[in-house]
Amino acid sequence: MANSVRGVRSPAPAGSYVGRPTGTGPGVATFQPLPNPYLQTPQAGVGISANGQVVSIKPSGVSAATYQGSTTAFTINAEGQVTGTSATGSTPITGTITVDITGDGTASGTGAGASPTISLTLGLATVNSDTGTINGVTTNGKGLVTANVNQNYLTGNQTVTLSGYVTGSGTTAIAATVVKVQGVADASNATAGDVGEDMVASVAFGSAIGMTTNTITTVTTLSLTAGDWDVWATLGFAPAGSTVLSRQSGGLSLSSGGLPSADTGGRVDVFATYPAGDGAIFSLGTLRVNVSTTTNVYLTAYGTFTVSTCGAYGRLEARRRR
Repeated sequence: MANSVRGVRSPAPAGSYVGRPTGTGPGVATFQPLPNPYLQTPQAGVGISANGQVVSIKPSGVSAATYQGSTTAFTINAEGQVTGTSATGSTPITGTITVDITGDGTASGTGAGASPTISLTLGLATVNSDTGTINGVTTNGKGLVTANVNQNYLTGNQTVTLSGYVTGSGTTAIAATVVKVQGVADASNATAGDVGEDMVASVAFGSAIGMTTNTITTVTTLSLTAGDWDVWATLGFAPAGSTVLSRQSGGLSLSSGGLPSADTGGRVDVFATYPAGDGAIFSLGTLRVNVSTTTNVYLTAYGTFTVSTCGAYGRLEARRRR
């Protein structure tokens, strides 16, 4: 039968043959090895030896690089072999990285490379431009506390004691007693602003203020500070030797060149013809002046006279009642 195989004859080598028969004849068998598909058509990235053995595997598209895992970074070569590992938990840094800090503290810096070193200088924002100490706590311009002192606060009702013109003591209520005000015995004057303060303005006879007949003349003035005052005066007329006075009037006025009305007090009128050269001297009743600001009070005079000249002089005085 054509192309039949009858067996293998000695001295054929021991072993098994894989292939297909290629010859005919009694006792002859020739085998041709089957082709190795991997040897003939190697896969991309797979290295095959002449005997059909896989000698290397290179993943397709792999180049030498370092890859990052969640906990480990590893380096492979162009053959896909791992050549090194290191523990890490962050993505490798390439290029330049900038770090910015914002808020009450600010800073900015840059670095480059896989393990950059970035130096930052922290600047604190100005919280309060004022510095100082309040309730024992001292702060600087940044609002930082630089010193403190423990404060003692009231922990209960404290006793208050009054002295002077009013005495008494207590914690939640005080039964006050007004002490009798003692007078002075040293001929001193009351201090300005105190009850009893006295003020005086005067014009002497020899310095009498010249008058015009039937015209109000201001003789002198006092400037009273705020308070409750009693004001009084003494007024005199000084006619020349041939002058005859037929009217002499005076008053305490709150306006310059004025005479108060009879119902306000502090006014005197004398209607009488005096001998030539004679003039009257009289007192003006007390006038209360109660003011909240500094106020002027005037001593004024009014006269009707003939022939020659006449003048007015006197003393204006005030005492603080309260």
